[in-house]
Amino acid sequence: MRALLLSLTLALTACDAPCTLGDGTELENGESAPAGDGCNTCTCDNGELACTLIGCVDSGDSGQAED
Repeated sequence: MRALLLSLTLALTACDAPCTLGDGTELENGESAPAGDGCNTCTCDNGELACTLIGCVDSGDSGQAED
């Protein structure tokens, strides 16, 4: 019985574990935040970060001279 209780406690703790972004920002389980690239989003999923992998489009200068 004691082992079952310990196992259940550890399982509940892991599900509520926070995540830490590269800049030190802490996210609670289920919370999302913009990724550092500005194009993607990271979500805390049971103590692990899950981030989208969308390609970023450069919206800067196209390299063409203005008239």
